Amino acid sequence: MTGHELLRRLKQMPTLKHIPVIMETALNDVQSIQNGLSAGAYYYLTKPFLPEVLGLIVKAAVEQYRSDRQLRKGVRCADQPFMHLDSGVFRFRTLESARMMANVLASSCPDPAKAVIGFQELLVNAVEHGNLDISYQEKTALVKAGRWQAEVEHRISQDEYRHRQVEVHFQRLTGFLEFVIRDQGDGFDWKKYLDFDPDRAFDTHGRGIAMANQLSLDLIEYQGTGNTVRVTVRL
Repeated sequence: MTGHELLRRLKQMPTLKHIPVIMETALNDVQSIQNGLSAGAYYYLTKPFLPEVLGLIVKAAVEQYRSDRQLRKGVRCADQPFMHLDSGVFRFRTLESARMMANVLASSCPDPAKAVIGFQELLVNAVEHGNLDISYQEKTALVKAGRWQAEVEHRISQDEYRHRQVEVHFQRLTGFLEFVIRDQGDGFDWKKYLDFDPDRAFDTHGRGIAMANQLSLDLIEYQGTGNTVRVTVRL
């Protein structure tokens, strides 16, 4: 079978579907890369590649898997306070709070283990790129240098950012749940991040919004400059 057929089969198997898959290709085939990313490939490597690049990508994939596994475990253990809540407003500042809030929001959804990954991506994005003004290029350099977490913690402590919060509005409506996530940053050009972009296939990050949009949550709609996103989950 082809690599894409193997990927498709893996993603259909409950015991293997969450394992990150790194695809290897000798072709600069944009459509093939697009298809692979949309089917759930974690990353693409082109031959020939340097051993240190492979090591970096495997390390990132393992860390992502461990983080996702912990999220799914946490949401299975979480209570479901939203079952008796019609509306609410939540505010937080840190990445730790973003991950905790992802569990809380996902617990209200029909498939918490599926929703929690998308919520974490959107909430972490609101903190790091929104409130803390870490650009895509900056994160690329920080991840490569192993300094991303340290830089996030440093900026949160600075006067310029310490009062910024992410705000989440929750509302239960007929047939669906609505979540509006708003940060206090200047926004970003969100249009190119809703789909899996082959131009970012070789980056160690940058697929979170596309994952949330296509694989985790039912509908994502960015508003205005991009510092507000409306999420819909069908009941």
